[in-house]
Amino acid sequence: KGSDMFWFSFFHEAGHVLYDGKKDLLINDDNKDDPREVRADRFAAEFLIPSRYDALISSFLSKKEVVNLAKELGISPAIVAGRYQHLTKKWHFFKELITPLKWKE
Repeated sequence: KGSDMFWFSFFHEAGHVLYDGKKDLLINDDNKDDPREVRADRFAAEFLIPSRYDALISSFLSKKEVVNLAKELGISPAIVAGRYQHLTKKWHFFKELITPLKWKE
């Protein structure tokens, strides 16, 4: 897992707390079609990088473009690189910008 996924997961869970409340808080990655999971994913994605940037991010060809947008948005380049990978499914592009993290599940 990388630093981009750490932040996405953090804000995904924050979305659950905001929308579903503490009483319904359950961490479950098995049902991606559950409307609560979809809503939490959208919350995290939109919170980190508004979707209006998706077309721009998908068109990136250089690391400099990733870094410049990250600077403009005040976020880590890893988050922009992760969004690029998610949008384009080009998982090897810009991977050097994503810090690998290790934690126990």
